[in-house]
Amino acid sequence: MLDIKNRRILVIGAGKSGIALLKLIKHLGGIPILTEQKKIDLIESTVLDQIKVHADQFEFGGHSEKIIDSADLIVLSPGTSIDSPFIKLVSLKGIPVMGEIEFSFQFTNVPVISVTGSNGKTTTVHLIHQILLDNGIDSQLCGNVGVPFAEQILEGKKGGYIVLEVSSFQMESLWDVVIKQNWTKQYPWLNQMRPFHPKIAVLLNLSENHLDRHRDCEEYFTAKFKMFQNQGGGDYALIPMEQTNIRSRVGSLKASLIDFSGHIEKIQGKTGKVNPNYAAVLAVSQILQLDESKCLTILKEFKGLEHRLEWVDKIDGVDYFNDSKSTTVEATRWALNQLKEPIILICGGRDKSLDFSVIKQEVRSKVRALIAIGEAKEKIENVFKGDTSVLIAEDLKGAVFKAKECARPGENVLLSPMCASFDMFRNYEDRGKTFKLIVKDLMS
Repeated sequence: MLDIKNRRILVIGAGKSGIALLKLIKHLGGIPILTEQKKIDLIESTVLDQIKVHADQFEFGGHSEKIIDSADLIVLSPGTSIDSPFIKLVSLKGIPVMGEIEFSFQFTNVPVISVTGSNGKTTTVHLIHQILLDNGIDSQLCGNVGVPFAEQILEGKKGGYIVLEVSSFQMESLWDVVIKQNWTKQYPWLNQMRPFHPKIAVLLNLSENHLDRHRDCEEYFTAKFKMFQNQGGGDYALIPMEQTNIRSRVGSLKASLIDFSGHIEKIQGKTGKVNPNYAAVLAVSQILQLDESKCLTILKEFKGLEHRLEWVDKIDGVDYFNDSKSTTVEATRWALNQLKEPIILICGGRDKSLDFSVIKQEVRSKVRALIAIGEAKEKIENVFKGDTSVLIAEDLKGAVFKAKECARPGENVLLSPMCASFDMFRNYEDRGKTFKLIVKDLMS
């Protein structure tokens, strides 16, 4: 285990992960320091109170060289890009940097089941977690699913598995053996550090995403594949080999490779559901030698998670669906293909530099009207104006009311944004909850 006692550990960012890191560092005898880009008057009072309790030193409104120079190690929250000017400055100064996932991994011996992909991560980790619990195995659900890895480590549970949802943001800063060797030459105390090493690593799918953060698809895909880089022969890499952009990258993997695509037909036959991610869940259960019939029953009875093609209500013969979690084009494509047409589609938000045109065929064949909102509304209008009727709304409430005016009995109104939420909402949950409240108001 990495010994950080009396080491000055600088945490970047005061989000959920940042606060959890401060607590973990203090618990382990380190000296927690925080630097946050936002000015102090933009920090919520409850968050500020926690920082004052758990950080020995903190600053807001930027990252000063003084606080950087004082650090023995810098730990990034997921929101900090490794290409940011701040990280480039840190690199020039020769201060070691690692991400929240890798840092937290140092302080547990519980085997990790990690899940990543462009779509379906949260549903998949919830299902794996539930199947473990139903088979009498302790499971700790954390990561990009809402509970930071560091927070889960603080609980100190020893048995079972950690089921960890990871994003490309969390993977891009991972160390490999070479990076570790380079740092330990300068900082011998880091010799105890273990590069992130999941026992079972699941890659669900890859499609264009987060091009507002990554330079191109190649950089994004490379970040996803870093999840496998430290695995060995006793580990498992679960991959859908039917995807060409994934199949072409597996040559360097050292773990036992399992193609879960072959389970898709079994899932459909046993549960009546066509969902490749369920096939990944079944493959995990088989590796762990769990009761397959119990696993299939859970998959068959699973009703879905909030904000993921969630049925909200039926009003005047029209069904309303909340798919706020769909922040990629492929996720919206999947949602469109799950519903019977005609569909009134509400989409838009903060553009992630994605190519909306790849779903023109689905929009043309299934969407009777499209209502665009947010910063991306003009781009969306320009892409789809020749494929369906496109309307513009100034906000989500206006979009829902326009949808109500358009929709006919037997049709579906679908919020599936294809975009991030941060132009108008705190997060996708806030957007989804707001949508549901607006729909409920239609009844009055």
